[in-house]
Amino acid sequence: MPKKYFHVTITKYLGDYMDLHQRYKQIKEESAEIAREAIEINVKIKTAKENLQNMKADAIEKYGTDSIEELQRLLEKMIKDNEEIVEKAERELQQRKQEVLDTKDKIQKIQQGIL
Repeated sequence: MPKKYFHVTITKYLGDYMDLHQRYKQIKEESAEIAREAIEINVKIKTAKENLQNMKADAIEKYGTDSIEELQRLLEKMIKDNEEIVEKAERELQQRKQEVLDTKDKIQKIQQGIL
C-alpha cells in the first residue's frame, strides 16, 4: 500500500471517527437534557396532584363536596344570594335617603312657618 493512500485512508477514518464521536457526544448531551426535563415535568406533575388533593380536601371541608358540578351550583347560588342582598340594601338605602329628604323638607317648612 502506498504511503499516500495509507495517509488518505487513515485521515478519512479519523475524520469519520471524529464525526461519529461528535454525534455521540451531541446525542448524549441531548439525552441528558431530556432526562432533566423529564424529572422537572414529573416534579411539576407531583406538585399539581398534591395541590389538587389539598384543594379537594379544602372544598370538602368548606362546602361539603369536591364535585366540580356541585361547587359550580353552589357558586351560582352564592352569586344570586349576594345579588339579592345588594339589591335589598340598595332599596333600603334609597328608602333611607328619601326619609332624610322628607325630614329635611319638613324641617325647612317648620322653619318657614308653613306647618
